[in-house]
Amino acid sequence: MTQQHNEEQTLEDIVKALLGLEGELETEAQEELTKVTDMIFETSLIRTLGAVDEERRKAFNSFIETNPNEVEMNDYIQTNLSEFQTYIKEELDNLKNM
Repeated sequence: MTQQHNEEQTLEDIVKALLGLEGELETEAQEELTKVTDMIFETSLIRTLGAVDEERRKAFNSFIETNPNEVEMNDYIQTNLSEFQTYIKEELDNLKNM
């Protein structure tokens, strides 16, 4: 889950830029970039779900049970979990400051 609606840039593109990586990456480097990006996404989602009320958590869990694709997941998060963007920004700032 790496796609974000941030000026048509993916979360992976943003992480890549923050790490100073350019152009096509070797397979191993691309795999590591994907791992870091997924970790940021998952950490932000966990933080978001910890911050919302039980009703919104249950609604999210019901949504997940529908096995959404990446676009559906991102649309749901954008629409129903606005706090997610705050946590994404914090995680990206943490990465930038490493």
